This record gives sequence, structure tokens and C-alpha cells, in this order.
Amino acid sequence: MKTYQSSAICPKCGELLRTNNAKSYNFYCHNCNGRFRSNSIKDSDDEYFRISIPATADEYEVHNEQLLEITEKYHCDFLGYDDGCGLIDIGWEKAYPDYTTMHAFLAEVNQVFS
Repeated sequence: MKTYQSSAICPKCGELLRTNNAKSYNFYCHNCNGRFRSNSIKDSDDEYFRISIPATADEYEVHNEQLLEITEKYHCDFLGYDDGCGLIDIGWEKAYPDYTTMHAFLAEVNQVFS
């Protein structure tokens, strides 16, 4: 499964976390090698707890309907495309979902872009 940059801040070292493939953890820190579940993430570098997916504007347009369905299913508060940096941002306002839900969410996102 692909991993994505998040806005989650590492509770150990303060660096930004990436999503993680391990079934028991949602996030991985490349700086301190920490692995974390959603419930241990309290801070975000953004107003949303966001996942950023690299994509072109055309990819976003082609997959927008599928992404809208996923964001609705997983109760996301935000879906948008930043053409300045080529990222699809999906986020939650208050916190990331629990690790089981997060892995299901990431599996569906990966399926869209496979």
C-alpha cells in the first residue's frame, strides 16, 4: 500500500508523519522511526488532520466522484486539490479516525489510484 504525507505531528520529535502500512499503526516518523496510532496524534500543522495525495489536476478530476464517496463514507470534513503543489488533500476537522477505520480509508484511496 502507498503511504502519504500527513499533517500529523510526531508526538516524540515534532516532525511530520507519513501514513504507515503496518496493520496496528497508522503513522510512521522517518525522523525518529516512531510508529503511532491515530489516538496518539494530538497535533496537526494545519487546521485539519489531513492526508495529502500527489496527483495531477486531471487525475483529481477523473477520480473526484470516487473520492467524494470515500470522504462521505469516512466522515471527512475536507476534500480539495491544490494545483500549486499537485496534491489532493483529504482531512478531518478534529482528529484522525481510529486505526482500523484509517487503514480501510487508505486501502480505498489506494484502490482509486492503482
